[in-house]
Amino acid sequence: MKKHSIRKIWLLAAVLSMLLMLLGGCGNSATPSPSDTDTTSSEASTSIDDTTATEESTTTAAETTSSAKSESTAGTTKAAATTTKKQSTQTNKTTSSTSAKTTETASLDIDVYNLSNVQGKLGVWFFNMPHSTTHTGDSTLIRTPGGKTMLIDTGHPEGGKMVRGYLEKMGITKIDILVITHMHIDHVGGAYEIVSKFNIGKVYGSPLKDYNTSNVRSFKNALASKNLTYNVLKTGDTFELDKNVKFEALWPRADFNVPDGVTPENDGGFTNNSSVVLRMQYGSRTFLFTGDIEMEVEEELVNTMPEKLKCDVLKIPHHGASTSSTSAFIRATGAKYGAIMVYAMNDINVINRYKALGTQVHLTSVDGTALFLTDGQSLQYAKSK
Repeated sequence: MKKHSIRKIWLLAAVLSMLLMLLGGCGNSATPSPSDTDTTSSEASTSIDDTTATEESTTTAAETTSSAKSESTAGTTKAAATTTKKQSTQTNKTTSSTSAKTTETASLDIDVYNLSNVQGKLGVWFFNMPHSTTHTGDSTLIRTPGGKTMLIDTGHPEGGKMVRGYLEKMGITKIDILVITHMHIDHVGGAYEIVSKFNIGKVYGSPLKDYNTSNVRSFKNALASKNLTYNVLKTGDTFELDKNVKFEALWPRADFNVPDGVTPENDGGFTNNSSVVLRMQYGSRTFLFTGDIEMEVEEELVNTMPEKLKCDVLKIPHHGASTSSTSAFIRATGAKYGAIMVYAMNDINVINRYKALGTQVHLTSVDGTALFLTDGQSLQYAKSK
């Protein structure tokens, strides 16, 4: 046999022997051969690499988790900071709003008839005219920072004497503008007393100037004796009492007339609805004076000019009677304060309706004369019997 053939056989035998040893190593715990050692080393190396990779993966995951937590924490912190800032801002706004409301509703302990207490501000007085048995009616005084005065209605003849007493007590000698909202006795009855005793500038009023009662005749005679003209107000008319103290008539309409078959002197509702409604603007503050309008006119105003009804202080219509002050009208005004001038309680349900809708009601028969003061921004309030 040739040598190279023997070598091939030997090599083949060696390979077979190695394969048998390998197969035996897979099944037994035999001492590894050098080849096994290399394989184990290779497997160990692979294991270490896997472990390293696992550790790196774990580390990366941990870092990722840590980073995510950090980002989450940062996000939470940022969100918390934002929330805190918002809460702080809201708190500040609430505090500011509360502060503003405190300023607006600040009650003053002052003598409401002492004009030195109202210098530099616009003052509005809803006069208390007490009487044990007689409804003495309405009378409202307005005085500007510049000293100009306006009187809306004069009350009943007995009430007119009380109004005269208040004006004299306050040292007022001139009424720059006199407005008679309508011709019922509890609004025009004291006009003779006022026109006769005070210097009067301009006179405005309801279209029912031909209303034929003794009190209206006395009023007209007093105007004639002083050469004063009675000027009818209608929707859209405007005038100024003083610089920045502006008035607009919201009612009656220009086409107001007495329908056939209606006698105003015998029709209280029709005459009430002839009342002049005035809106007064000074700075950011608004007052609404409504005479004795009833729900029919309220509905008309709510439907045609709701934005004009918004006010801070409302002269509540018709002395707080059930004929007026519908919920729709009260909501449209959104008034912070409402004043009822009456000698006694009129309708508790009306008062409760105002309160339920957020209006603080001042009843002169209980609380006395009300005075509202404003510089065009803040609004203050005082009362006195």
